[in-house]
Amino acid sequence: MSEPTNQELRDLLQPLFNQLDRKIDERFNTLDKKVDTQLNTLDKRIDERFTILDKKIDERFSTLDKKVDEQFNTLDKKIDTQFNALDKKVEALDKKIEVQSAELKGEIKALEQKVMGEIKRLDERLVSLDKRIANEELISRNAFGAIIAGVVIALVKYLFFPNQL
Repeated sequence: MSEPTNQELRDLLQPLFNQLDRKIDERFNTLDKKVDTQLNTLDKRIDERFTILDKKIDERFSTLDKKVDEQFNTLDKKIDTQFNALDKKVEALDKKIEVQSAELKGEIKALEQKVMGEIKRLDERLVSLDKRIANEELISRNAFGAIIAGVVIALVKYLFFPNQL
């Protein structure tokens, strides 16, 4: 037997290669379909998971938002309560200040009247002292005049009437 040629071998192997090629293609197609199916399934599962996670995140944000709102409302109420308490204290202090101011005004008026009375009394005393001083001045002038007159009379008597002394 003679050795087969390359062409003969090719012709013999070609159907085998074609058959192998078809089987490989079928296998790849089957695997490709399986991979596509699995990827689609995985994609759906991932989407479902993301949807679930998205819902959970929205629920948590909603819950947190409600809690924050409640805490802000609570704080707002506490602040309002404290401001109201402070307003009441300020009003009470204002009333005390008004009462004390009225008392002080009364005391000031009483002191003013007392001082005015003292001033009037001192004015009257000054007037009387002025009169006294004016009277004493008149008396002092008269006394001085009398002394001068006495000295002049004594001098005249001494000079003109030296024997009668």
